[in-house]
Amino acid sequence: MPTAHDSWAEVYDEVNRRSFGGLLDDLTARTIYIVDCIAPGGRILDLGAGTGRLALPLAQRGYRVTAVDASGEMLTKLRCKAEQMSIGSIRTVTASVADLPVSLRRGEFDLALLVFSVVSYLVSEHELRRAAAGIRDALADGGDLLIDVPGMALFRSARYRQDGLDRSVSIEPRSDGTFDYIEATKVCIGDVDRAYEDRFRLRRWRPDKILDTFGAEGFTPKADRTDEFPGSGATYLQLASRRGAHRTMCSDPAG
Repeated sequence: MPTAHDSWAEVYDEVNRRSFGGLLDDLTARTIYIVDCIAPGGRILDLGAGTGRLALPLAQRGYRVTAVDASGEMLTKLRCKAEQMSIGSIRTVTASVADLPVSLRRGEFDLALLVFSVVSYLVSEHELRRAAAGIRDALADGGDLLIDVPGMALFRSARYRQDGLDRSVSIEPRSDGTFDYIEATKVCIGDVDRAYEDRFRLRRWRPDKILDTFGAEGFTPKADRTDEFPGSGATYLQLASRRGAHRTMCSDPAG
């Protein structure tokens, strides 16, 4: 059964590049810096990994990365890119963040990443609790979680029309507090016109709700890293698992 982003996995990177310019590259570089601070050389669980924006450069830096995404098409693209880049060390798992398989819940990871708005794809409190419990079980003793919690900017309709791209994103509130994300896009790549549509649900979580839910599953707040991600429109939190409070923190590379 198709899931979010299956329909545009092949052009996902190019569409986002034309839509957001260097912002995503800057956020990626800052995230990698934070990973280097929290878990240098460690085992990384990249949740909602997509086509490998974080997984590929982290693997290139010597990290042992497991990339998880609900979209099998996105992970297929990730594997193709890894092969082209001669990266053979990334494990991929097709799964929802709310339903991590037993094979990932064995306490083997030093750091879990739930960034680039992935938490918004968890649309119910039940899914959020299941995700928190699964991530807890996946982390090794002392493991940490880095999570971003998008602000209202994510939940606004937008139109992008430039550089061979005509992208229409409509975000419509529902009566249950979630949002319908509806996209229709045409993009020209290498003189080839492509078109796709996508539709799925999102939820806007408050940072205090994230802290409460993950706190109930054994996480404690460790650092608010929002200031290290200017322009993201999200709150960035570093949470420690039950025995993770001893890990050190780094300052902003721009500081």
